Amino acid sequence: MDDIEFDSAGSPTELLQTKHHTRGGGPLTAQSVDLWRTLNVWMDLPSADTLVLRLVTTRTLSEESGLIRLRDGENRDTSVALNELLDAASTSTSRTTDKWRQKFLDLDETARG
Repeated sequence: MDDIEFDSAGSPTELLQTKHHTRGGGPLTAQSVDLWRTLNVWMDLPSADTLVLRLVTTRTLSEESGLIRLRDGENRDTSVALNELLDAASTSTSRTTDKWRQKFLDLDETARG
């Protein structure tokens, strides 16, 4: 189903999407093509409350980014990250990510969470 899949009794429980860069490319942001490409794949998955989705990348993530709030731990706050993604989806002008961002915006609130 994804780059790396961990399963239990034939059903995936955790999916890792890997993005490896050997040269530059800047930090991972809510505008990044890598992020939207990954979200596009994940949006096609059947809904499962127990499925863990992880993006593993060689890119850095700024401490100021709302996306950092998706990390596990006491500072986890998915609503902050979601607001940043909604803003990026609405304001980006990238033709590469246009269909993926629109697909995200078209999801109902429950599916985005």
